[in-house]
Amino acid sequence: MAANIEIRENGASFVSTQVEWHNLGKVFDAPLTTKVALEESHANFKVQKQPIIALTPEMVAMMEEGKFANMSILRDMIIQNSVATMRTDRNETLGIVGDGYGVVQNEDAFAFIDNLCTGGEGTPCIESAGVLGMGERVFITAKFPEPIRLAHKDNDLVEMYIVFTTSHDGKGAVTAMVTPIRVVCNNTLNAAFRNNSGRWNVRHTSNVNNRLANIAEASRALQLYDVYKAEFEDKMSLLAKVHLTDNDVKRFAVRSLVSDDIWKVYVNSGYNIESDDISTKTKNQYHALMDTIYGGVGQNILETNTALHAYNGLTCYLDNVARNKDNEKQFNSIMLGTAYDKQQRGFNELIKLAV
Repeated sequence: MAANIEIRENGASFVSTQVEWHNLGKVFDAPLTTKVALEESHANFKVQKQPIIALTPEMVAMMEEGKFANMSILRDMIIQNSVATMRTDRNETLGIVGDGYGVVQNEDAFAFIDNLCTGGEGTPCIESAGVLGMGERVFITAKFPEPIRLAHKDNDLVEMYIVFTTSHDGKGAVTAMVTPIRVVCNNTLNAAFRNNSGRWNVRHTSNVNNRLANIAEASRALQLYDVYKAEFEDKMSLLAKVHLTDNDVKRFAVRSLVSDDIWKVYVNSGYNIESDDISTKTKNQYHALMDTIYGGVGQNILETNTALHAYNGLTCYLDNVARNKDNEKQFNSIMLGTAYDKQQRGFNELIKLAV
């Protein structure tokens, strides 16, 4: 994600409680309040909707020649049903949206996190925050106070986070997502459960701010967290009790990585990953995943050949081994895209073995 961090004359628009690979922004030794995070990440700017004008070639030529024109003629050139979102401190256009688009000011996004994590009391909870591009997108990660002990081990903790994103360019909803992160290997354990997806989305409609400001809505999001946390603990405990054969692990690895069509080829080959009908790229990914399952960071703490051991190996591979060089694309892949889909597919396969 940091590959697209905004950098201005006053520095990088990013704060964190740990030194990141890019060495950008300010580093603090403890979680931040929303007020401090808003200011220190340079996210304290306003966004307004502004009309869009279609200029004729003649008008463009007049502008280029420095000629004056009667501004009243521009009234008829305003494009209907579309507006630009503009960052007012720099007069920079961030996106083109419909006139019913609801702008969420950054200060309201940060206030929502405060209500979500601390009840609005200003308790420090934010571990990172930043601005991407020219300000098109803002992200926040906030940690809940109580970790989960994976497989009931005191030395294997999972911290529970809310990852919050909002945008100003019309390309994304306001999103809050529960994200468990295993401390020992710093990989996400995202999974959608039957009762709860762990994700909460609000589109940028005209009433988006009413929904964010409504304390009942914040309470609903908190219930999302409570329900998700309870089911997460239950499912991780279940996976820890399921023992797999070596062949189970191999098939799980392939099923997690490949499409349905390639899976059929694998099955028809007698579950032979070395089949000539399977690409070298897929084979290399499979072997890298198997290496991670049996030798990845933190795998030695978990009991070998349990479903939890296999699942964490998959998440470690997707987060830390098969990384995209573009960190924003990596973030999107883990949270919403290809990596998330593979992780969910693998999780679903293991749950089938557990029931």
